[in-house]
Amino acid sequence: MVLYLSKLSVIDNSGAKVAQCIKVLNKSPKRSLKIGDDLIISIKKRNIKSKSKVLKGDIYKSVLVHTKKKYRRLDGTSISFDANTCVLLNKNDSLISSRVFGIIPIELVKSQKSRLKSISNITI
Repeated sequence: MVLYLSKLSVIDNSGAKVAQCIKVLNKSPKRSLKIGDDLIISIKKRNIKSKSKVLKGDIYKSVLVHTKKKYRRLDGTSISFDANTCVLLNKNDSLISSRVFGIIPIELVKSQKSRLKSISNITI
């Protein structure tokens, strides 16, 4: 479950590795988040060797992409992932990165966040 102050992995090439959720947007902070929800994060670790677009301690908006908790789809199937992950966004809700590592759930592709579809490798 992703709640307030949860640690998240970042799966894009922005340079961030680990982030911490500091605010949940459009929901109560005590409710767990689902795939595709928006949140505000703080960068805790970054990749030092690469040319990073972010710095430690910076605050960004992000979209939740994977959760460890099982997510039940409308057709009756359920999916879960190994880690809680997110993708960083600008203040204009555009992606900071030019590439996303890993798979993107079909719920994100069909939603208004379809910009993830163009830069992701595989959708499930």
